[in-house]
Amino acid sequence: MAKFCGKCGAKLDEATGLCPNCDADKLNKQTETPEAVEKPKPKQDTASEPKKPLSKKEAKKQHKADKKAAKKAKKKEKWASMTLGQKLRKIFLKLAMWVLLIAVFAGVAIVGLSHHNIIEIPGINEFLDFIGLRSETVGSAEEYKVNAPDAESYYGNNSDIIMEIDVNDSNDVLTESETCTELTGRGFEEYPITTEYSMDGAYSDATNISDNSSNKHPIYQTYYVSSNGDLWTVFVINGSVLANPVSYNLQSGRSVQAIVSETETVMSYDSATNRFYETIPHESALVLITVDKIDAETLDKLTAGEIERYG
Repeated sequence: MAKFCGKCGAKLDEATGLCPNCDADKLNKQTETPEAVEKPKPKQDTASEPKKPLSKKEAKKQHKADKKAAKKAKKKEKWASMTLGQKLRKIFLKLAMWVLLIAVFAGVAIVGLSHHNIIEIPGINEFLDFIGLRSETVGSAEEYKVNAPDAESYYGNNSDIIMEIDVNDSNDVLTESETCTELTGRGFEEYPITTEYSMDGAYSDATNISDNSSNKHPIYQTYYVSSNGDLWTVFVINGSVLANPVSYNLQSGRSVQAIVSETETVMSYDSATNRFYETIPHESALVLITVDKIDAETLDKLTAGEIERYG
């Protein structure tokens, strides 16, 4: 039996039960053909399988490799940003550092070997004789004596003796602490300050001195490398400071050594008699160079060319 709309009396649609007049909008929507909606394709799983956890050793190795790679990349980036002049300067400084290290070790080794008579270099040996550092073993390795002629005769033949005094009678001998203050104040602070003699003249292997010790020694020494790479040995003898231009004396064609002093005299030490000698050396024994003050600044200026002008 047909049904009719209670509002307008029209016959209801048998399939939907809707009124063609009152429910026209609903009927139109239902009769419209829905557009095909493309279903999204399932995403293809591109994720790789989970990695196997690294061991502690492998993780440390990986971290180190990553750090090294990052550092290398940073250096490469910095190098790329540098000007040509900056690059050349960097290369030069690296080369200069290697040359400097070679010069330091070679110079120290040569002076040390000559000191203990392992090698013979006449110029250096004569200089060590003059200031009283030349020694040789007698009997056992612990027994040393000065390998120079009688001090009175030696200095008398090679210089004019101004003064000679027993070490323990001198008021000018510096303590270890005073020597450290004196030399570091002059700019000589890169290398250790050492001593080999006690106040009674006994020899021992070179030992580093202490900046808070009141012990005294007749002679101290340290090294200095100038701004142009020249090696120097700096001595403190009875409170007087002397400097030996090692690099120059090794390369010089002179038959005698050069020595730098703050006075017209040279202070020397003879361990055999345990006495200090203040002398004016003959030109045939030493080339004496006098400066106002022996410090790092002065030695930087005393190039081989400058030293050659003396004597």
